[in-house]
Amino acid sequence: RRLGLGLYVLQDQTGKSNAFKMQQVGGSLGVTIPLSKEDWLSFGANVVLHTRALIPNGLTTGSQYLPGRGFIASAASGEVEGRLQTSFVTLGTGLAWNRTTKEGEELGRFGLSWLYLNRPNQSFTDELEPLPASWVAQGQYKVWAQGAWALLPVIFYHQEGSTHEFNIGAIARYNMSGQETYRPE
Repeated sequence: RRLGLGLYVLQDQTGKSNAFKMQQVGGSLGVTIPLSKEDWLSFGANVVLHTRALIPNGLTTGSQYLPGRGFIASAASGEVEGRLQTSFVTLGTGLAWNRTTKEGEELGRFGLSWLYLNRPNQSFTDELEPLPASWVAQGQYKVWAQGAWALLPVIFYHQEGSTHEFNIGAIARYNMSGQETYRPE
C-alpha cells in the first residue's frame, strides 16, 4: 500500500501536416513513509524516453518561385527534405510532506520536485542544446473549516531555465461525501 508504480505512453503530432511528432514512454515509482499518525513523506522518481521528429516534407512547395516567371516545377525548391529526429532520456524526482488530523482529514501538504535533472541534449542537430532544468515548489494548508466547507491558501512556484512563475491562490472546498481520508493506510 505504500509503494506505487506507474507507466505511461504519449503520442502527439501537429495538425494535418504532421510536421512535428513526439512520443514519450515513461515509468515512475512512488514510496510513502509514515512519520507519525498525522504526518507522512512521499518520494517519487521517474524516467522518460522522449523521441521527437521534425518532418518538413508536408511543409514544402515542391517547386521554386522565380521572380518574373512564377512557380517553375522543374527548378529545385532548395527546401530541406527528409526527417530530423532526436531521442533522449530525462530523470525527475520529488518529495512531499503531508499532514492530516487524527481522523484522516487533510490539513496540508508541501512538496518539491525536480525535472530534467540530467539536462539531456534535445537538439535535432549536432549542436549542444541541453533541456533546461526545472523545479516546482507547491504548498497548501487548511486555515478554516466549518461543517463540510474548508478554505486552503495555495502557493505554487515553477522555474524552468530562466523562466519563473509564481502563483498564489486559494481553494474553497465543499466535502459532498462527508468523509475525508487522505492518509495512506
